[in-house]
Amino acid sequence: MKKKIFIALGLVCIVFISGGVYIVTTIQDATSELGYLIKLHQVEILREHLLIQIKNVQSDLYLIGTRYDKSPDEIQANVDKLKRVAVTCLDCHHTALVVKRLQLLNSGVELFGGSINKILTLKSNPARWMQEAETAFQTSQKLVEQVNDMVHMASSRLGDKTEASLNEMGRSEHIVNTLVVITLLVAAGFCFFVIGEFTKPVKVLLKATRQLQEGDLDYRIEGLKNEFGEVATSFNAMSESLKQNILNIQESERRYRTLFESAGDAIFIIEVEGENIGSIVSMNC
Repeated sequence: MKKKIFIALGLVCIVFISGGVYIVTTIQDATSELGYLIKLHQVEILREHLLIQIKNVQSDLYLIGTRYDKSPDEIQANVDKLKRVAVTCLDCHHTALVVKRLQLLNSGVELFGGSINKILTLKSNPARWMQEAETAFQTSQKLVEQVNDMVHMASSRLGDKTEASLNEMGRSEHIVNTLVVITLLVAAGFCFFVIGEFTKPVKVLLKATRQLQEGDLDYRIEGLKNEFGEVATSFNAMSESLKQNILNIQESERRYRTLFESAGDAIFIIEVEGENIGSIVSMNC
């Protein structure tokens, strides 16, 4: 009995521990995956911010010589901000191919910034100014194309990764729900098993005591094992002993009656105690 309970309890503990380990692992994986997705979103936002800064400086270039022309300090401030954003892109962990593309992008940003600086100092030389303006324009267009490609790749990768992560989280959720249901079923099964292991033998013993109470001394308990089997063996031995004692008493009484009734002399049995002192209890004539 104890062995069965310990085995069943061990199996329940294994199920609980396995389910708990899987749930903790799933939560850790989901957290890590969400952290990676957040990082990808940050990278995408950073690259879109870089694209906006390039277009801002490009807009400053278009406005040079117009009524909306900005001051050299404002233009230089936008150029410096563009360089800082471009350098920031290298702070994240990337593959070797992406790092190479970012280094080319930073080189282009430096070239673009240098062209803008030259444009600001060559207003007195129209021919050189036009040449540098053309160089700056072409450089800015290449930068926009490069960043657009990188943003497109990041968006596509982010979309695929997000969809895959959501699908994986959905599967993990189903598995966790299934584990919870299985755990509850196993716990319920264990409870029913333990209750059954106790109640069934108790019912058998209760039936046996009722049969004994009704005078059925030939009733025997069968089929019980372990500790209850020992109780059943003791009960059967007690029933057998009780039956034998009753048979011995009946045999002794039968002999007594035979001797009492066949005696040649008159025998009277008189009450010597109680309220009926002196009354004849029995006689053989």
